Amino acid sequence: MKTFAVVLVIGFALQVSNALMPSDLETVVETCLVENEFTSSKDDVALVDYIGKPEGVDKLKDVPREKLAAVLACMYHKQYKNTTLYDMLKYLTEMDDKVTKDQYQQMKETLTTCVQQCNGINLIRRDYPQGNDVELLKCVKAVDPPFDYLIATLRDLGEEPLNFCYERCGLKILIRILIIRSLRTLHTRDY
Repeated sequence: MKTFAVVLVIGFALQVSNALMPSDLETVVETCLVENEFTSSKDDVALVDYIGKPEGVDKLKDVPREKLAAVLACMYHKQYKNTTLYDMLKYLTEMDDKVTKDQYQQMKETLTTCVQQCNGINLIRRDYPQGNDVELLKCVKAVDPPFDYLIATLRDLGEEPLNFCYERCGLKILIRILIIRSLRTLHTRDY
């Protein structure tokens, strides 16, 4: 039991120290913007930051949704290498305790419908092309409520869930993601 406590404290200390180090999120954002016909200017970088924020609605109204969906898919693939976008959206939808049951049901139905429209079998495999994620994000209207704040949560969590956390993502989501990552690490080790 003492060993477990020591490992837990060391793990937490490492997470906190990583949280204090600068993230490469800005590099990922700039790279994905440039790859999808935006620039790496502060104005274009700010577009990604506006997603999920009420004040961002007006700023994003004239931005081409297709191009922004491609940027978001690119960012997801650079930040999350072990989980499909569909799996993560499904999971965050289930974990969202801020929406009503009706909103949850509507989000779930939207996600299911969009997966079917976007050649769903490829969206649940880890080796599928990024283009399907772009179609999925366009279909769920990822830049608009209610999926916008889930996308913002993914953007802000990055590889290290404690680095950044979108203000609406609850402790419940963080704990669950940390547990899933810990279990994946245990299952992928060679003993």
